[in-house]
Formats: sequence, structure tokens, C-alpha cells
Amino acid sequence: LFGGKVSTCSQRNTYFFYLFAATSCAADDAATQAAASSDAAATEANTARAGGSDSGTNALVPLSNEDECVDKNPECPKSARYCNDAFFYEFMKENCKKTCGECELRSECDDVLPSQVCEDNYDYCYDPVYLNLMRQQCRKTCLFCPEFCYDTIENCASSLIYCYDPLYRNIMGFRCPISCKFCGGTCKDELANCAQNKHLCSNSTHKNFMSVRCSKTCGVC
Repeated sequence: LFGGKVSTCSQRNTYFFYLFAATSCAADDAATQAAASSDAAATEANTARAGGSDSGTNALVPLSNEDECVDKNPECPKSARYCNDAFFYEFMKENCKKTCGECELRSECDDVLPSQVCEDNYDYCYDPVYLNLMRQQCRKTCLFCPEFCYDTIENCASSLIYCYDPLYRNIMGFRCPISCKFCGGTCKDELANCAQNKHLCSNSTHKNFMSVRCSKTCGVC
């Protein structure tokens, strides 16, 4: 599913059809072959302009279809909710560039640490103890970049108690990052009596509630 390209539609992982429903492989493969022919023609034309040799430093390089901001499947808009899903992210980035907004450079939001280090420590992304550190060091891997950070379900407000629950915080991070205040931004308490109840920030019974409602007092943002 992730991490590589395949040459034909029929070779693609079945998740493609789960996301987009049945799509004609014949039409898709025909488009792939047409694109390959177009690239070959462009290369030949540029070689001719460069003096008949494709090894010289003056040879022009044609733009690849990979550089175009297009979706590879017309059903992409219907599956936009998967753009920021950690499981489908790489697949959607490859196949639905336009829908997922992947055509813009993301140089402003990169991991400070090597990507592999961030991936190996992904479980700390939504841990309240390490949240601020992970925001600084692994923004991209943890999906804390502004373009990734938005709630993907409608009932986040009714599930806030699960934001910092060890069993659910990764799921909440995927689905409700804004409501759970995982993305950073404005750091404030939502309740007037947070300071008086600061001792509850570390209380096993109340810490999930306090982390969300008194995030500034509890130091999680």
C-alpha cells in the first residue's frame, strides 16, 4: 500500500478499491500508457533540440506527470477524509495530490530530528509529558503541521475525556487534534478555577479532564 509505485492499476493494493470503489483498471492503465508515451515523446523532442544527444549537459529535461498537481483518480474528493489518516496518508499523498493539498512545498514544517527517530518515537506524540517536545522535534511525523491539524469527525466535543487517555490518545490525535489541543497554537485555560485545582493535573482520576480544560495550568500546551 505504501512506499512504492506500481506499474498498473491491476497490481495495486485492494485498499485502492476500498477507498475509491470499483474503478476501471483498463481506463487507468490506458492513461498510464498514454502518459508514458507522452513523456517519451517529450524526451525525444528535447534530445533533438539539444543536438541529437541525451547525454550532453544542454539536454532539456521534460516535466514528469509526477510534477503536475492532479489526482490520479476522479473519486479522490469523496475520500478526502483519509488525507490525514495516519494509515492511508502515504497512499493518499501519492494518488490524490490535489485533493489532499500535497502540491505545495512543506519545507516550513519538517521534523527537526531524523525522520526515522521520530517514527520510532511516534507513541510519544500525544503523551502529555512529551507533547511539547514532540511538537518541536517531530512536527511532521506527529501530524502537528497546520495543514494536517483539523478535526475529522463531528463529535469530538463529546469525547474530550479520551484525549490524554493512554488507550485512546493516538486515535484522538488522528480524529480530534484541534479539540484535544494537540496542535499547539493559543495556550489557555477554559475554566476560571484551573489555578485552584492545579493539584488535579496529575491526579489519575482527573488528569485527562484537566489536560483538556486547564491545558495552560497543567503545562500541556
